[in-house]
This record gives sequence, structure tokens and C-alpha cells, in this order.
Amino acid sequence: SRSTSFGYMSTDFASVALGADGIMQQAKKGKDDRGREAGQEEEEEEEEVHKTCMDQVRENRRTIESLLYIVFLILFTIYAMYAHGNTTDAFAFQQQVKNIFSPFLLVTSVDEWWTFMTGPFVNVSFPFRWYNGELLLPDDLGFVNMQFKPLGTINVRQLRVSSSSCKVSSRLSIQLKSCVSDFSSATEDRVPFGPLAGGMNKFVYKDSSEFGCGSSQCLFSGPITKISYPAGGYIVSLATYAETNTYTIARTAILQLKDDLFIDRYTSAVSVDLTLYNANQNSIAIVRLFLELPPGGPIYPTVDVSVVPVPQLYAGEANVAYLVLEGFVLGAVVLWSFNEIFKMYNLGMKAYLSRYWSYIDLLNLSLFYVSFSQRYGALGVAGSLKFPPDSNEFVSYLQPAIMVWRWKNIMGFNAIITWLKMLRYMGQVPFMTHLIVLFQATAEDVAWLVLIGVIVYMAFGLAFLLSYGDKMENFVTLSTNFGSLYSMTLGNFDMQALSAVNGYLGPFFVVTFTLLTTVMLLNMFMAIVINALSKLAPSPTLANVLESSLQHPAIKSRIARIANAMKPLTRLMGEDEEDEEGGMASMLP
Repeated sequence: SRSTSFGYMSTDFASVALGADGIMQQAKKGKDDRGREAGQEEEEEEEEVHKTCMDQVRENRRTIESLLYIVFLILFTIYAMYAHGNTTDAFAFQQQVKNIFSPFLLVTSVDEWWTFMTGPFVNVSFPFRWYNGELLLPDDLGFVNMQFKPLGTINVRQLRVSSSSCKVSSRLSIQLKSCVSDFSSATEDRVPFGPLAGGMNKFVYKDSSEFGCGSSQCLFSGPITKISYPAGGYIVSLATYAETNTYTIARTAILQLKDDLFIDRYTSAVSVDLTLYNANQNSIAIVRLFLELPPGGPIYPTVDVSVVPVPQLYAGEANVAYLVLEGFVLGAVVLWSFNEIFKMYNLGMKAYLSRYWSYIDLLNLSLFYVSFSQRYGALGVAGSLKFPPDSNEFVSYLQPAIMVWRWKNIMGFNAIITWLKMLRYMGQVPFMTHLIVLFQATAEDVAWLVLIGVIVYMAFGLAFLLSYGDKMENFVTLSTNFGSLYSMTLGNFDMQALSAVNGYLGPFFVVTFTLLTTVMLLNMFMAIVINALSKLAPSPTLANVLESSLQHPAIKSRIARIANAMKPLTRLMGEDEEDEEGGMASMLP
């Protein structure tokens, strides 16, 4: 029995020894695994430390592009606001000039034009007395309305058509020997006319290039007739010397023009051109008092005023901070262009053009370069012109002013594209992604709906043109019809005036058009959007976004490192809790 019990004891000791060895091996294996994991973590940290800056850029390229574009948007917005200048001052300057020459808008005949020129015009353009009758001091002479300094002479200009500019009907050829047509480049007459002076006609045509304006750059388009008039013509200049007798000289010259029959039945338009300088704002106003004399219609007077800050014509007058800001914007556009070229090279032309954002980028960049070409072109043209001109010579700043106007308008249109491109970088936002998918889903159906709208507008445009074109000003041409129809869509129409001209068709046209546009087309658009929304997956919630973000490998690895770093702390906190439990247990009976 002793030998048996001894055998049992030896067996138990052996099993205990084997169990202890197994526990030691498992502990060693666990320690090795933890060491291996720690080594892998150290290696990952070393790899992350040794990552180059370019690797970081590649991983976060979208975010970096978004941040850079936000910075560019801020700079571009400040630049655009500076480019437009002080809009309040410019508008006030323009309105004041229009108020000064507002009596011109009341001219309805040639006789009234002569009355205006010899009365209100010379009174405000060549003042020599105060309102109480006292003579102006020498320093106060030479100001229009005693406010603005005229730069150079004031030109009275006429445009004519030839006597054979249109063909007379064969049935009336015996009674009518000549026919006067509307003004155009084909019908324009440039032959000298007027009384003889020294064996030559007094009035000789002068091309606009003689006073610094390109023949095709300084056109004026009539707001009513839509006829384009050049800046040249038969010109008579009125000097603007700062002298008391300037008023008498100018009025005498205008009366002499009347005696010489300066305006006759072949006159298509008469313009009074002058340039005013506002010292308070350092701006110039290019003024044209334009009178259209169409052969078959009423007289159309127009007061055209274009205000241009002098710093936008001469860089030396500009603010240094603005020039630096412009340099940053232009430099950003150039760098952005190179970025697009690199994209085109890396992706290939076909793959690059397969993305619709590429077309928007190219359009955006093209508009930037076109606008800057107008901006610096204006500086170049203005730099070749004399500023300021003498009181007995005329220099036209209309061409650089038109280039500044184009620069601002192109930049304004491009500002819409530039800001809307921010939607591209907001595509990572779940809601914006859902919205972009909605746009894409409805694009084709909306395009067909727009085509239906064009058909409706064209149909009713022709209907109103034929029924009201010769009776109401709002429906004279097809283009004005489209504007009137759009106003009608917004509820802006005069049913009483339409019914007065045609009591049957007027109400029928209005009711039918508004039903088709505001009821049918609008409801169809809403139906397209609702149908697309019903087919799309619901927009992801914030919880979905966070869950998907946490599944990213980089985020998961960082969370694991934080958990490993917290293990000693959690182990220490666990030992403290055991000590507290042991202390409490020892106190129990």
C-alpha cells in the first residue's frame, strides 16, 4: 500500500510539474506575442515618422485642395470688391451728371434740340455767373455746373446716310427722287457737306482713330432702335477755356451750326461728347448726349454716362495693396492652370475630358485670362492717350473705358462659376453628395422640360409680336417679347393695356401663357424632382457617417494604439479596486 500511495504521489507531482511547464510556456508565448506586437507598433511609428511630406499630401490631397481653394475664394472676393471701387460714389457721380443734363431727355424734335443746346446746355457747360448774377472768379471758371472739370473740348458730332440709301418703289419713282434709310455701315455717308468755305464744304468727316478710339471699339448702340453707331462723324469742337467769354463763343458756334443747316433730313444721329473729371473721387465720366433721328419713327434722346476710376486706367494712380492683391490672384490662376495641365498629362486627354468638372475648370480659367487681358489692355490703351488733354483738343477715353467695362462684366460672370465650384469640394459632405446625385438624376428630364419652355416662349413671343408689335413698346421686337413674357411669368403685366389694344386676343394670350408656364411647367418640374427623390437612397445620417469613418484603416490603427497605451492605466486601476475590496473584506466578521 505504501508503494501504491508513493506511485500515486509521484504521478501527481509529475502532472503538477507538467502543468507548471505548460503555464510557463504559455506565459512566455504571451510575452513573446506582446513583444512582437510592440515591435510592430514601433516599426509602424518609425514608418509614419519617416513618411515624406509628399506622402502626406497624397493621402490628404482632397482636403488640402479644398483649403487652398477657400483661401483663393477669400482673396478673389476681396479683389473683386476692390475692382468695382466705391459703388456709392460712382453711382452718385453718374446720377449727378444725368441730373445735370436731364432736360435733354425732354427733346422730341430738332427744334427742341437747338433750344436745349443754346439754353440749358451752354448754361451748365460754360457757366460764368453765380445764381445771384455775380461773375465767377477766375479759379471758379471752367467747370460744368461749377462741379466737374471738362477734359478737353466738347464735341458736337453728326452721323448721316446717303440720299440713295434705300430704293424707291417703281410706282412712286417719278414723285420721289430720294429715299432715306436707317443708319448702318453700308448706308453711312462720309462725303463732305454744308456751305462752301474756301472752295470746300464746311463739314468734313473725321474718323474716330483721329482722337484715340478704334473704329470698331467705341460703338454706341441705341437703346430703342438697337442700331450701332461709330464714334466718328462730322465733328465741331467747342473749346473749354476757363475764361468768361467761353460761354459766348460756344453759344455763337452753336447758332452758326443752326444757320449752316447742320441737321437735315439725311441726319441719322447727333451726339454731344464730353469727358468730365471729379477730383473728389479721382474718376472720369464719359458723357454722350445721343439723339437718334430714325427716318420712319420718333426721336429718341439718350443720356449715356460711363464712370471710370482713374486708377483703373493708369496703374500709377492705383493703391499698392490692390496691385499686390491682384498679383496674388493672377499668380493663383497661373498655378491653377499648371495644375490642370498636370492632371491632363497624368490622366490622359480622354480621361480628363470625361469628367464634367474639367469643362467647368477650363471655362473658369479661360474667363479669368480673357478678363485680365481686358484689364491690362485698358492700361495699355489708356497709357498711349494724353491725360489730361488741353482745353482745345479732344481725346476719347471711351475705348479703355469699354475694356474696363468688359473686364468687370466678364469677372462678374466668372464670379458665379468660381463660387459655385465650391460645390465640387463640398462633395465629401454627405448631404451635398446626396444633392449632387439628385441633380444628376434629374438633369436629363429637366433639360427636356427646358426645351418645352423654349417652345412655349417662342410660340407666344411670335403671337405677341404679330398682335401687339406695332401697338405696344414692350412687344416691338422678338427679344423684347421674351423679356415681357418673363415679366408676365412673375405676374408683372398690364391686362388693361393689353385689352385696350385687342380685347379678345389679349386676355386669351395672357391666361393661356400663364397656365402653361406657372401651372403646367412648374408642376412638371416639381414632379420630376419628387420622382427622383423617391428613387434615391435616403441621405446618410450623422451616425452612419461616424460609423463609416471609424472603419477607415488609419483611424482603426490609431484607436488600437490609444487602447494599448491605456492598458497600463486600466491594469493599475484594476489593482486599486482589488486592494479596496480586500481591505473591506478583512473588516468583515
